[in-house]
Order: sequence, then structure tokens, then C-alpha cells
Amino acid sequence: MNNKIVVSIDLMGGDYSPLAPVKALELIQETLHYSNCSFILHGNSDAKKLLESSNISKDLYIFNLTNTEVSADDNPLDIMRGKKNNSSMQLSIEDVSQKRAHVAVSSGNTGALMALSIRILGCINGIKRPAIVGTIPTKRGKCVMLDLGGNLECDEKMLLQFALMGSCFAKIILSQENTKNINDNLLNSHKILNKNNFHDKNEEHLIYNIKQNNDISDYNPTVALLNVGVESNKGRNTEKKAFDLLQKSNLNFIGCIEGHHIIEGNADVIVTDGYTGNVVLKSAEGVSNYIRDILKLSVEKNLISKIGGFFLSSSIKQNMEKIRPDKNNGAMFVGLNGIIVKSHGGSKSEGIANAIKTAIMLAENHVNERIINEINCIDFIDKIKNSSVKLLNMLRFNDTPN
Repeated sequence: MNNKIVVSIDLMGGDYSPLAPVKALELIQETLHYSNCSFILHGNSDAKKLLESSNISKDLYIFNLTNTEVSADDNPLDIMRGKKNNSSMQLSIEDVSQKRAHVAVSSGNTGALMALSIRILGCINGIKRPAIVGTIPTKRGKCVMLDLGGNLECDEKMLLQFALMGSCFAKIILSQENTKNINDNLLNSHKILNKNNFHDKNEEHLIYNIKQNNDISDYNPTVALLNVGVESNKGRNTEKKAFDLLQKSNLNFIGCIEGHHIIEGNADVIVTDGYTGNVVLKSAEGVSNYIRDILKLSVEKNLISKIGGFFLSSSIKQNMEKIRPDKNNGAMFVGLNGIIVKSHGGSKSEGIANAIKTAIMLAENHVNERIINEINCIDFIDKIKNSSVKLLNMLRFNDTPN
């Protein structure tokens, strides 16, 4: 691979394939920031025709023709055992495995994508099972949550590992989000300063702040365990044991939170099992759509509400954008020996484009290397502790009188 970030894309996954992924690439091409990327695209003859008729530069991608695709109805175990070999999904993962691409993106069957990813890439040394990690909008911006459906049942050690990987993910995704918000505020302040003819030191201070805010190394996300109560003695045995492990870890653990605390933004990283996480995610998407429908009905109710809606439309749209599922699309299969990003199966072009942007950001910031370093650091600390215990036991044994 050259210096460009190479993204391998399964064009055949999702409800609106292959049109939606092709349209997503058109949106990506329009963003000049992503000119340092190239793509390997896997799809059938229909996908090829769409690409050829699009305005996407042929210098931007390599196309690989395959007539095999994984459907939403396919059994993940069958796919893992070799059914539908050389599918567009499988080929995109193999690109990562063979170092032809830095990251793969698919909107296809989640179970099949996870099963194939584990078979082809394997897990990072020390990680029991990969998890699905993504972002959820909150009153304070966004939070990271995992597992969102990869593992329906988890033990306490898995939850500890999820917390560690989620923290690494948050350092990249949330720090970029926070930097954008802070920089926007700083730049607005800069405009006010210029308007009032204040320059020199104020401008230097602004530039210094922007540089500081772009450094993710100092960002230490808060981690919370999702539970039925905030008290450590509540919940199942798994949550109780996980609480003890998290409390002893070097993570910025703040304790347990309940479901209604998620939207408040009380924590940066929320850890739970895949069953609970998936229910929370789907519920949040349902509530988002319900709010949108209620607002639409309220505005269209009568003439007065239509007039009020006209004056409030820009404000309503701006706030509704924050909770729109397409805006928060792109979940990573964290814990694998490679970066795999899952786009929602029902995503259209904008949602898939956001998933691709997330994939590029993760690759640019070497998310897997960060996770491996964190795991190695914890293993090193554990080895020191174990060695210290053994040494103390030896000393006690030698000090025992005959």
C-alpha cells in the first residue's frame, strides 16, 4: 500500500445496494479532505454499470467484479463455513487481511460480516471476542457505546476488554468531535475579535488553542457500566464482577449509569453486553424517528402551527440533524486484527458516506495499534503485579524459621 488510506468497500451489502454505496462515493469525492484516499470496490455487473455512469473519477478506485453476494437472510454460520465463497463481503475483508486495504466497509448482514471477519482476520492477541462499537447522540454531543450486538452474552472480563477498546475508540472519534465543536466556537470568537479590530495576541492565543485541541493524547474519556441502578451492588453477577474489575483498572471509570443517563451525556464510553446494547440502539433509532414524525404532524396541524413552523424550521432542522441515524452511521468491529466498519443495512448514500468517513478517520489514527498498546500496557502491569506477589511469597517462605 502507498501513503494513501485505502478503503475496501462491499458494494452489494445493504437494502439500497449497489446504488447507495456508489452515490456515497460521489459524496466522498466532493469532499476535498478525502483526496488522500483510494478505494477497492467489490460488486456485480450492475454495480459496475453504475460506477461507469457516475461522475466518480476512475483514478479513485479499482473495481473487482464478483457475482456472489451475501444476503440479509443468509445464516452467518453457513457463510463462515464457506457458503457463497468469494462474495463481495468476503473479498473486502480479505483486502484488509492481505494488506491491500487499511479498512473495509460493508452495509451487509451483520452476523455474516462478524463471522467472516473473525475467520479471516482473527482477534487481537489477548482479546476474547470482538465487539461492535458506535456512537449515540447525547445532549452534550456524542457518546461511544459497546457492545451493540456482537455478543449477546458476555462475562466480566469481556466487559473490561470492551471498556478498554471503547476508550481507545472514543479517544479518536469523540476527540475529533469535541475539537470540531471547540474550534467552531474559537473561530466564531475570532470573527468577533476581527470585527472589533483586536488581532495580535488574541489571534496567537486562538491558534495556540486550536493546536492544543487537535491533540488527542491528553483526552481521557470517562467510562461507565450500563446497569439497572447506579449502585455497585445492583444488577446481575456479571455487572457486579465487571464493576470490580473496572474499578481496579487504569481507565477513567465513573461507575454505573442507568438507561436514561445515556442521553444526558453522563459518560463518554458506555459498556454493556451485545443484547442490551442492540436493544438500546434500536430503541434510540425508533424514538428519533417518532420525534421527527410528531414534529412534522404538529407543524402541519393548522394554519397557525404552519406559520410557527415556518419561522422555527431552520432551528428544528438543525437540532433534528443531531439525532438523525444517518448522521451517526458507522460502527467498528473492535478487537479484530484489522479495521472493519459496519454501515447500517438501511442506510442510504449519506449514511454510507459517513460510515466511510469514520473508517478513514480510524485508519488515519491507527486505532488498532492504540488498542494493542493499551492491552500490552495492562499485560505488563499484571505481570509486574504477579511477579511482585511471587517475590513476596518467596521472601516470606525464606524468612520462615526452621
